[in-house]
Amino acid sequence: MGAHKARSLFTWTGIAHQLVAAVEYRVAAAVTLDDNEWDEPWNDGD
Repeated sequence: MGAHKARSLFTWTGIAHQLVAAVEYRVAAAVTLDDNEWDEPWNDGD
């Protein structure tokens, strides 16, 4: 029974769907940084 379940869950199509879902989730959760957040740490306006 366990082998049958594993074969039904872990097909190439199923793995591809899981991978696409994971990538889409990461893209949706990405944080955009403002330009000033990329400034050099030593250039803090002192």
